[in-house]
Amino acid sequence: MIENVSYTANGTINATIDGEDYMIPDLPGNRFRSMIAEWEAEGNTIAPYEPPASPKVVEVSRRQFMMQLELSGLKEQVDGWVAAQPPIVQIAYRESATFRRDEPMLIEGFQGLNFTESEIDAFYSEASKI
Repeated sequence: MIENVSYTANGTINATIDGEDYMIPDLPGNRFRSMIAEWEAEGNTIAPYEPPASPKVVEVSRRQFMMQLELSGLKEQVDGWVAAQPPIVQIAYRESATFRRDEPMLIEGFQGLNFTESEIDAFYSEASKI
């Protein structure tokens, strides 16, 4: 029985054949590749390679964070939100050397500005490139 068939990043084929896992070169003449070809002829398909998800950026420098706010057109909005917060939040915003996305005050700030998780991911990803 053939199952769990997919391409790898380098073009080989991962497959489980009769309970054993194999890395099969995608070359004619290979006996396992021939078995996969028969399996395909029966209407099955080899799953395409899917690269692993990029790890989330969890921290950026103050400079990166502030520049990304400016580039995103959010600086004034964020400054206004921070100004309406308790002094401890204002100090954290003004004095932090880094901005971690898992900090409670930062989470509250992103929620206050109605950011979705994917928007936060994109913000940090872009900021990390500055």
